[in-house]
Amino acid sequence: MIVRAQLGTNLYGEEEDEIEDVILRLLTKTQGNACGAESCTGGCIANRLTNVPGASAVLLAGLVTYSNQAKQKFLGVAPETLADYGAVSKPVAQQMAEAHAMKPE
Repeated sequence: MIVRAQLGTNLYGEEEDEIEDVILRLLTKTQGNACGAESCTGGCIANRLTNVPGASAVLLAGLVTYSNQAKQKFLGVAPETLADYGAVSKPVAQQMAEAHAMKPE
């Protein structure tokens, strides 16, 4: 009750809710879509989302770009960013998220 009172409308799950169920329920409710670019997670996020029945209605695509070459080729991550900050860094993650954001047609 204390947590619920503090979070108010920012509480999205309760009891046995799994985060993937909550995400897909919210996307369905708002008619949103999702796509992802993973690296260190090795596809774990896409796996969890696709294990929920009906995920194909909102999940457009996912890439696992584990190597630096894949990050550059498929997501447009700058070689300089990889060299300067390393593959596991906030600047690389930001470029992965922004470089080729998939827009539904």
